[in-house]
Amino acid sequence: MRGDGILTLSGGSLDLQGAGSSLGGLRLQGGSLSGTGTLSPSTLEWSASTLVSGTGEEAAAPSLTVQGTARLTGFLESTGGRLTLAKGSRTVARSAQLVFSGSGSRFHNEGFLDAHAQGASFFVAQGVEWINHGLLSVARGGLAGDNARLIQAGLVNIADGGSFSVVTRDDVSPGTARA
Repeated sequence: MRGDGILTLSGGSLDLQGAGSSLGGLRLQGGSLSGTGTLSPSTLEWSASTLVSGTGEEAAAPSLTVQGTARLTGFLESTGGRLTLAKGSRTVARSAQLVFSGSGSRFHNEGFLDAHAQGASFFVAQGVEWINHGLLSVARGGLAGDNARLIQAGLVNIADGGSFSVVTRDDVSPGTARA
């Protein structure tokens, strides 16, 4: 799939097969994105939808790489999918709740991720990778990980009641950094 237009998914399922798909924009407003393929939209508006992993031996999940701007709102879930915010991208998370779970799930920020809204939260479950090589700015929201693999190689700004919390084992209380 290739094009400069905007694709809107508001229900049903879009099954990506193969590498190299690109679009001018992607709007995820419902339904699910599945398959083993890759998609690189210039822009992303994600307000609802799930990135779903496959089953059985072909358990790979879709991979999204956003090249430009992204706007994240609502409850967003990945059960094995991969989301990369490319270098030079700018993402705004407003009242978004991102939940990444399932083996192979990955959230990778290489750009600027602005999570400055009440209720903006990211939860990364066991078996998931959260990688920040860019700039993550959190205020009035938070990032929590439960036995997840968190790689922090970029910059983090925590302000105005924002939080960063990681549970390393089930029997250990979370360590929390607050500004």
